[in-house]
Amino acid sequence: MRLAFDPALSPLYANLPRQGVGADWCTREALRRLPPLRKPPAVIDLGCGPGRQTIVLAQHFRTAIQAVDLNQAFLDQMREAAEAAGVAALVQPRRDDFTRLPDAPGSFDLVWSEGAASVNGFQASLEMWAPLLRARGVLAVSDCTWLGDASPAELKSYWDRAYPGMSDIAGNLERARAAGLAVFDHFALPRSAWWDEYYAPLSRKIAGLQKAAATTPVLAEQVSVLQEEISLFQRWGDRYGYVFYLMRLA
Repeated sequence: MRLAFDPALSPLYANLPRQGVGADWCTREALRRLPPLRKPPAVIDLGCGPGRQTIVLAQHFRTAIQAVDLNQAFLDQMREAAEAAGVAALVQPRRDDFTRLPDAPGSFDLVWSEGAASVNGFQASLEMWAPLLRARGVLAVSDCTWLGDASPAELKSYWDRAYPGMSDIAGNLERARAAGLAVFDHFALPRSAWWDEYYAPLSRKIAGLQKAAATTPVLAEQVSVLQEEISLFQRWGDRYGYVFYLMRLA
């Protein structure tokens, strides 16, 4: 889920490879499924975090990628990673609120967002972002989605608190239609996309912050929430997951 920006949480989230679920190959798989876009495409990455997927987009399109996030530390981390990957000239960090963008309608051929739609909810996010698309443009969004039975009660209770609007695939397809979009492809990310570059490094951070959490209530609270989330995933991670939805204006 999207992460809080309280400075007290910086030791927990700083310098993680990702701030949410994903993998470079998942980004590339979504790119592989795209239809032809205008060349060069105008591309924006919303809620980019430290920019792992932004760098993949830059490598793929070899054109400028606007990368939007409110957290300056994430943008600085992305800038350093882009330098190391040799695409610094193509990655354009932009400190902005992706829920209130000033861009004119029809500004982009590709609007990309991995994991940020949950901030306002899937349908509300699509309604905000769809007007940014040019004719024949594509909106690519990954969102946490029920893939099976939402029981037991412990699991449903957690996600009702963490993401009250979470739906299944059929529900999200209907929400896309209600937002004036047609989903032309979708696929679920595997369990490894949760663990390898998100939960595993986050678990190591948590283990090293037990003393600090004992004297920092906000950090202790967040550590507890994340430990619960990781435990639930280990037991019932086959019942939910992130799904990539690829959409065009209907």
